[in-house]
Amino acid sequence: MIDIKEFSVFIQNVLNNVESASGYPDCSFPMGKVDMPIEFSVRTPSAPFFDSTINATKGSFVIPVMLEERGDGSFEAYPDIGMYEETYGLTIVFPVSEYEDMISIYFFLAMQVVGKIKLIGENSGYACFNLGVPTNGQMQYLEAREYSQFCSDVSRVFGNGINISREWATMSFDVSVSSINGLGKADGFIYGNQVRHVLTMKYDVEGTLSETLVPIQPSTSEECNLSTQQGVSSKYAKSLVNGTAKGDTNTVFVKANLFWKTLMKHYANGTLKEATVTLDVGVYLMDGTLFEKLSSTGEMVMSSSSFDPEIGKTLTFTYALTPKATLGEIS
Repeated sequence: MIDIKEFSVFIQNVLNNVESASGYPDCSFPMGKVDMPIEFSVRTPSAPFFDSTINATKGSFVIPVMLEERGDGSFEAYPDIGMYEETYGLTIVFPVSEYEDMISIYFFLAMQVVGKIKLIGENSGYACFNLGVPTNGQMQYLEAREYSQFCSDVSRVFGNGINISREWATMSFDVSVSSINGLGKADGFIYGNQVRHVLTMKYDVEGTLSETLVPIQPSTSEECNLSTQQGVSSKYAKSLVNGTAKGDTNTVFVKANLFWKTLMKHYANGTLKEATVTLDVGVYLMDGTLFEKLSSTGEMVMSSSSFDPEIGKTLTFTYALTPKATLGEIS
């Protein structure tokens, strides 16, 4: 199970890494004429939550984040494997003026963790992530406590009470994690997320193009052709293998890139069968090293293929591949 303190440190490190990613906010907050860098501080119920919005040491503006257990989730009823799923709630408290940046940061977090297996900590181990859709809470004015002495001095000198505050709002969403005993470790169980599929198409004109696929329904199968007989005195029929067939099927997402543009052109022209096809399917460990190949059988025949356009959904491509024989192998 997840150690919530390790989890809070993990989420905080991911959020505070947004500045190193291109295409995301510069993470600064306007304070008068000065732009202060922002810093996410992820807290759990066991730690102080909204105790400060300024980190005087770093000179940064603190965005408070609350991480709490939802109480949702359970173990799967398989003995001795520790397979579980649980959900946490994440609430970010931020100035309303930074709403658009917070939405961008939510998408940054999603790109970093959704569908990926991450090491949370020594006690928590590895887990696979998913995020829920964010909802925004009611806007309210929260007093800036850092200016309490200033407010007191103004009131004493001028005889007028003042209140320095900013308009704040909340963004809340669920963070779901799933794992199993030993995930990411030696002798541990393997997730389907650890399998990579690389499809390579070699054309006469366009040359060789490769694509790391984003699979939806992958399958690698092997089937034996059997000769079966049953003796007069035998209780059961017995078989001998006289042939073995291997095949790979998959439904994958389609991107607007050169690989798919070229494949579509040959698909439409009926020349896809003329391409040389190879498929590399491998299981990879957490450090990126190859554990073992599932399929890498040289040239293959695309025995069936289809583009599946469905209104309102992502375009997908479905294929079936089987090893290609040479003329000398078939009589």
